[in-house]
Amino acid sequence: MNTAAFLESCHRILEGKKRLFVIKYGGSAMEDPARVDQVLDDIALIRKMGWSLVLVHGGGKAISKAMQESGLKPEFIDGLRVTDPESMKVVEKTLDLEVNPEIVRKLKERGINAISHSGKSVLRATKLLYHQEKTGKELDLGQIGDVSHVEVGQISLLLDEGKLPVISPVGLGDQGQSFNINADIAAAKIAAALKVDSLIFLSDVRGILRDHKNPETLFTDLDPQKITTLKQEGVIDGGMIPKVDSAVECLNKGAKQVLFLDGREEHILIETLWMGIPHGTKIQL
Repeated sequence: MNTAAFLESCHRILEGKKRLFVIKYGGSAMEDPARVDQVLDDIALIRKMGWSLVLVHGGGKAISKAMQESGLKPEFIDGLRVTDPESMKVVEKTLDLEVNPEIVRKLKERGINAISHSGKSVLRATKLLYHQEKTGKELDLGQIGDVSHVEVGQISLLLDEGKLPVISPVGLGDQGQSFNINADIAAAKIAAALKVDSLIFLSDVRGILRDHKNPETLFTDLDPQKITTLKQEGVIDGGMIPKVDSAVECLNKGAKQVLFLDGREEHILIETLWMGIPHGTKIQL
């Protein structure tokens, strides 16, 4: 079956079965050009099949590289980037003027009406005072923000027009200041506001593992109670904590499921979402 016939059959099957996804794309899955092309091919095909998508991207490695070139030293606490005013300038420039437009350009090359959005246009943010669970301390991470509100109407309008919003994880404060927002949290807040069918974390790990060095220890299905236990046991820690916490919050606010998938695996989005082949870790209530 040629591509046109395949897409026509997809539209017939999907008549009356529209689905909405938020995909967070990040990690080293964004570093290999061949893998990036494969992921964007999948995203383009899913969109052409008639399903709606919002893409929230990271760009941590690009930011760290840009900071080092500017003479700044990247610093992280539990996966969150410590962001002083100079670092924030680099973060915003890299995400909004480099990473985001490049993703949009590549999607347009694939025939997708992708729209570039700085997160500041849709994400309202307040300063995050981070409570570190393992020490009990409250830490000031600089211009790190938490999403206080999502301008969901703007996103919904673009989706209704058949467009694919590509959103950077930068938030706007009440005083007009910029905030660096963890991309996982940004994606989850948007997904919760839209009450999506699926929130998908697409990164460089197979999913949630009991032993991060052993891919065979993958958890295929989890619920919030099990996640709490795994956090208490120290299995889920560091940079995985914001991911799972935002996943559970998203489910509690109406999302149907959250998937943790390895974006380095070939055509994992098509296999998981269209063909129903299980991959990664699925979290449901």
